[in-house]
Amino acid sequence: MQDAFFCFHNINAYHDEDDIVIDLLAYDDNTVLYEAELSNLRDPAHEKHGLSTKPPLLRRYVGGDGDVCGDDVGHLFFYSPLYF
Repeated sequence: MQDAFFCFHNINAYHDEDDIVIDLLAYDDNTVLYEAELSNLRDPAHEKHGLSTKPPLLRRYVGGDGDVCGDDVGHLFFYSPLYF
């Protein structure tokens, strides 16, 4: 069993024989929502110091017949004004 996490939406999903595979960007918690508030994005101090949250982790979940397992694939670095 994995710890709880926050995700905006999946990146990719597909059917692989009898399994469904879902890739998503997982954050440790929902702090990124507060970091992305307009007041924070407009704050020069916020821009200078960046986010306090870590970049999301790419996770892949594979499941079928009610059985689901997940793996951390690694960090996926992408451009986002929240991180630069």
